[in-house]
Amino acid sequence: MAKTPTRRKTRTNTRPTDVLRRDILDAALTIFARDGYDGASLMDIAVMADTRHPLLLYHFGSKELLWRQVMAHIFDELKAHYSAVIDLSRDLSGLDSLKMFIRAFVQFSARHPERVTIVLGEMRADSERLEWLTTEYMHTLHNQLNALFDRVEAEGRLKPIPRPNLSHILIGSVSTLFMAEPLVRQIYGVETRTPESVSAHADWIIEMLTSGLITPEPATA
Repeated sequence: MAKTPTRRKTRTNTRPTDVLRRDILDAALTIFARDGYDGASLMDIAVMADTRHPLLLYHFGSKELLWRQVMAHIFDELKAHYSAVIDLSRDLSGLDSLKMFIRAFVQFSARHPERVTIVLGEMRADSERLEWLTTEYMHTLHNQLNALFDRVEAEGRLKPIPRPNLSHILIGSVSTLFMAEPLVRQIYGVETRTPESVSAHADWIIEMLTSGLITPEPATA
């Protein structure tokens, strides 16, 4: 059973439009991550954003259009994050660039597990929403990641692993620890999102990568 959303301190009549829209998007992101698209209620989103249902519809039109705005917010942020990594690693080897990408993606997933939860939730069903998400964002991001894999492989440092397997090995290993934080806490007594835990998780993924997926560096004469 879905939890009752927490109502914020009333300020509906004092917020500028851009602030109200941001509050609605933040609330929608939380509710969509928690309940999924089908389980999410516009009324719950309105309550959490401390606004009225008709006003939510006035600004976003419908549940699907609101969901699309939430996804655009997520992927615009992720693309900016990824573009910064590409710029910073331009002069590095492909392998070092991949390691930098892993650390950046671990940091992003630790800070925003709810964003990853929404995206992974949409992957479970062959829906029109997934088709839209793939066309608008997923193809581009996967192409960029595959280009990085190709670069490492061209340098002779990556085993010829099929890209569907490789991309999901990487994405899954990075994100699931933070999505499952309550379970990890109950079983292991570990807080996954502390700076120390996040850094250690990145270290272990890179260790797994270099031990199992990367070819040894050629010996020098």
